[in-house]
Amino acid sequence: MVSVAHRAGLFPPKLDMSGCVLYTPLWRPDMVARGGRIIDGTGICTGSPLHLAVGANTVAVTQAGTFTVYMPEGGTVATGTMTVTGSPVTVSAGIAATITTTGATGDITVTSSNIIRSRDKLNHAMTVTGATWGSQGRTFNGTSHQLLTTDNLITDANVLNWTCIAWVKVTGGAGTRRTIFSTKTTFDLAMEANASNQWQANVQTALPGSGNLNQNAGLLL
Repeated sequence: MVSVAHRAGLFPPKLDMSGCVLYTPLWRPDMVARGGRIIDGTGICTGSPLHLAVGANTVAVTQAGTFTVYMPEGGTVATGTMTVTGSPVTVSAGIAATITTTGATGDITVTSSNIIRSRDKLNHAMTVTGATWGSQGRTFNGTSHQLLTTDNLITDANVLNWTCIAWVKVTGGAGTRRTIFSTKTTFDLAMEANASNQWQANVQTALPGSGNLNQNAGLLL
C-alpha cells in the first residue's frame, strides 16, 4: 500500500520496510551524520563540552591535559599546533576515548566520520560524499555526490532476488545517464534516468560477457 497525499502537501510513500535489506529514507532529518563531542578532562578546550561538526574540526586548547572524545561513527584526533599523544588517535564508533595533549596552548584536529546508517534490520554504514541534507531531503550534483556502502552478499545482484524502490526528483542533466542506485560501478544492478530521459533498470546477467538486460519505463517529466 502506498499513501502520498497529505493535507499539508506531498510526502514520500509510506511503505512497510520491515523486510528490507537496504532502506535509506533520505528525507528524514535523523538521516544526517552526527559529529559527536569533546569534553574537558584535566585539559581545557574552548567551548567544552564542544559539539563537533561532521568532518574536520579545529579545536582550540587553552590548557594541556586529557579530554574525552565521543563520535557516533568514529574518527580521529590529530596533532595541530598542540601535540596529541599517539597522533593520530583512532576513536572507535560510539565508544568514548580519552586523549592527551602536551605543550602550551594551541589547537588539535578532531575529524568525525561522515557516515549515516540505513534504517533497515541490517543497519548498514553509508559514507556520504557531498549530497547535503536540506528540508526536502538530500541533494546530489549528478557527478561526484554519492552514498557508499560496503559490497557484500546483500548488494550482490547475482545472489538475491531484488525489488528496488526510489523516490527521486530529477532536476537536471537531461540527455545524460543519472544513476539513482548501483551495486557496482559496472552496474551489476542499477536504476537510472537514462540518456533518453527514461527510467531504466539494468541487470547484469550471471555469466561474464553475456550482456545486460535493460528495462525502460515511462518518460521523465
